[in-house]
Amino acid sequence: MKKFVMLIALLFAANANAQTLNDTVELMRSDLRTDKKEILAASMNFTKTESEKFWDLYSNYETEMTKIGDRQLKLIDDYGKQFQKMTPAAAAELTQRALNIQEDQFEARRNFTRTLQKEISPIVAARFLQVESQISRLVNAQISAQLPLVRKPMKKQG
Repeated sequence: MKKFVMLIALLFAANANAQTLNDTVELMRSDLRTDKKEILAASMNFTKTESEKFWDLYSNYETEMTKIGDRQLKLIDDYGKQFQKMTPAAAAELTQRALNIQEDQFEARRNFTRTLQKEISPIVAARFLQVESQISRLVNAQISAQLPLVRKPMKKQG
């Protein structure tokens, strides 16, 4: 997950080559997905039957969350581009996009948890939600630690 923090720093680097940055982003995201799967596998204590069902269902969830993650990375990139010259309109637009992303992440997590309740068991669903929420909070905390707070515009002297 520390690699993901490096990704955020790269997005703010003004002279980063676009293709190199995209390649680095995809490599880090792939590593993060692998790490996450390992954490889930170690934490869930699946039976063989539960494991087979879970990973089949999880692939759709992961695809949906990756698409939302793409939007989040674009938001961070746009924030980096606007940071030095932030306007009230840009701040409002970025804020709305951030809230939409959070809502979509929540909804995807809710839908997947409901699917797990029906297809496997409420216990597996609850355990997944705990582990997924902990991972999400850690990743979001690392991202937040790397993003500077929006600055108020400087008042013009004169």
